Amino acid sequence: MKERTLQFNGQSPAQMLTIDAELRLMANQWRKVGVRITIDDKTVPEQQLREAPSRKRQATSFIKRYGDKIWS
Repeated sequence: MKERTLQFNGQSPAQMLTIDAELRLMANQWRKVGVRITIDDKTVPEQQLREAPSRKRQATSFIKRYGDKIWS
């Protein structure tokens, strides 16, 4: 096993979240070819796709909102 250490200095909290997300994505992509990557001595969980909401909000149609009125 080879070990690498990454150190980040001067990053904002938003940048750190982005770095964490990119490292997780990279670890999941490498897993497909047999490489196991751990971050902070923890195995990176596999990505899980979220299920779409069962009821999507849909705008009411123009006719439903305003009826059959003719606007001039």
